[in-house]
Amino acid sequence: MNIKKYIAELIGTFALALVVSLASTLGLGIVTTFLAGVTLALFVYSIGHLSGSHINPAVTIGAFSIKKISWQDAIMYIIAQFAGAALAIIVFNLYHITRAANLPP
Repeated sequence: MNIKKYIAELIGTFALALVVSLASTLGLGIVTTFLAGVTLALFVYSIGHLSGSHINPAVTIGAFSIKKISWQDAIMYIIAQFAGAALAIIVFNLYHITRAANLPP
């Protein structure tokens, strides 16, 4: 089992979820979609060779359904992606708690 590819998926999903969450709550409008695209492109370039850079359970399920990845990899990718998204939610909430308390970010 190559743990690097699962960690890559976790980090990629974390970054994408955090960027989109912060950009949308900051009212960046159409810039949010641009930032999502740039973030996704960055991770396709940087981790694509390790994991395929799915960064989304739907993409993982699609890759599994056409037999590009094994069911074991699909399960581990999805677990890593949910963990990355959960970490992004935690950081996002900490940012808002800090901002609401008027503490420096």
